[in-house]
Amino acid sequence: MNRLDTYFDTTTVFGFGFLEELAPLVPFGEFGIGMFLTLGIFIRKALLTSSVFFSFCSLFFLDSGYFPLALIHLFLCILAIILLRKKKYDLSSIRYDKDSYGVMQ
Repeated sequence: MNRLDTYFDTTTVFGFGFLEELAPLVPFGEFGIGMFLTLGIFIRKALLTSSVFFSFCSLFFLDSGYFPLALIHLFLCILAIILLRKKKYDLSSIRYDKDSYGVMQ
């Protein structure tokens, strides 16, 4: 929590109060996305959500002046977009179905 306070103290664009209140919920969202990707369920939606999340985080860290963290999140965003465009990311998931993108039926 102290590190989050440090990040929000140095921001200029993302200095909204509601963002600071929602920031402790970010690890739960990351955990949910990671579980979907690990289990192979809703892979396309999880990759789309993670790319949006990583792009937002890279902009946030760029605004707060932490450039190495911004570059890491930008790299992860590009990686998620590449996986989304390949469309061969769920061949070894729980159940592969071309129309449902790995959703178990």
